[in-house]
Amino acid sequence: MTDTGSPGPSLHLVRYGTEDYLSCVELRNAVLRRPLGMSLSEEQIRGEADDVHLGCRIGDRWVGCAVLTPLTPRRVRLRQMAVDPAWRSRGIGGALLRYAEQQARARGFAECILHARGNAVPFYLDAGYQLRGAPFIEVSLPHRLMSKRL
Repeated sequence: MTDTGSPGPSLHLVRYGTEDYLSCVELRNAVLRRPLGMSLSEEQIRGEADDVHLGCRIGDRWVGCAVLTPLTPRRVRLRQMAVDPAWRSRGIGGALLRYAEQQARARGFAECILHARGNAVPFYLDAGYQLRGAPFIEVSLPHRLMSKRL
């Protein structure tokens, strides 16, 4: 990651329902939802209580986040991965992805799947994910199902 003169990035588990969690929800809304005229609903947020929430912080600012949702005892879905546009191309996305995979393995998951937006497919391919099936539309954008053995 690029040195910016500020404290370095740190990766964290984020407890559901805390101020930190709400800051990460706001980051997800800003990066992933608002550009599409959407926001996470209260019902969607309530549905995340049993998920694993991850974040990347620089100083007191959350600059990246992701969610792991268990699907089966051996399969997990990575969702809502977002990096603040001001902090992209500094290795934060890659560090957050590696951290998510580490956390998934530590919980006994053997496979991670995700729905990658079209523009994010190369990022996940570079990280060892494989394309599965045909493109599909989700939240009004083209996506691809991708997976990786952990």
